Amino acid sequence: MTTNRPRLLRNYFDQEIASYQVLKESRENTAYLSDKLSKWISRTRQSWKSLDKKGVTIPVDFLKPYPFPKEEFLPNNFDAIVNTSQRIFEMVQPKYQLRAHNVLREFDRCLTLFPEVLDSAKPYDILELSSGGCGGAEVAKHFGNTYQATDFLDGRGSVYAPIHNALNLPVIGFDGSKTPYAFDDNSYDIVACFQAIDAYGYEEHYETFIDEMLRIARKKVVLVFNPGLRAKHDKIENGYELLIRDPLIKRYNGLNFQKCPSTGMPAVTICPDDQV
Repeated sequence: MTTNRPRLLRNYFDQEIASYQVLKESRENTAYLSDKLSKWISRTRQSWKSLDKKGVTIPVDFLKPYPFPKEEFLPNNFDAIVNTSQRIFEMVQPKYQLRAHNVLREFDRCLTLFPEVLDSAKPYDILELSSGGCGGAEVAKHFGNTYQATDFLDGRGSVYAPIHNALNLPVIGFDGSKTPYAFDDNSYDIVACFQAIDAYGYEEHYETFIDEMLRIARKKVVLVFNPGLRAKHDKIENGYELLIRDPLIKRYNGLNFQKCPSTGMPAVTICPDDQV
């Protein structure tokens, strides 16, 4: 039996809806953001229910909006961008603008893929590659872990800067396609990469990227996969099994394949010690 109160979740949703209404009234061309809100509220509710069913107490701080107006998510040239898809590219995706969506999703991932970080008595040093909305940072720090965020900062910089600033979160610039990665051997307990490795290159290059993660990690590498570029480009059926899972099985020992609870995407954990 948990002490989670649905009323707190409803109050959070009411605050988010009100914030987008304020944005819509001041900037008419942002109406499409309000239209997308119901989908991500539903996803957030699913994460809340998943955690509640598992008997997990959800911290009250995980159900608070970001402490800045939604307008800060808009790029400086927002009004000059006519194409809606280009607007989305230039800013934080709508789903990542909801703080509880970010945090509860990562909370559920931690609970399933590396629950050891939720034990405040045993803190871990965590490196997340391509941190995105940084929900993982809030979960990690709440339970006493240290957390290093990374993001692609070249050119225009990170669209997630409003979140980084609000969380007072230092971010290391990172381009996952360029190896070797600029981290020392065995410098973090856990290296996580969630639905980002496909942005680094084709499936045939994954082992190069994972080797780097294993070099950096002392205890564990945690990955969640998106559909790979090669499988999508060449329209390969069973692309995950043929191009990702099976090659990993041949290359690495002690693989623990799972499913990400928040996205349903395939996941795996790999321990460096098993590769000796």
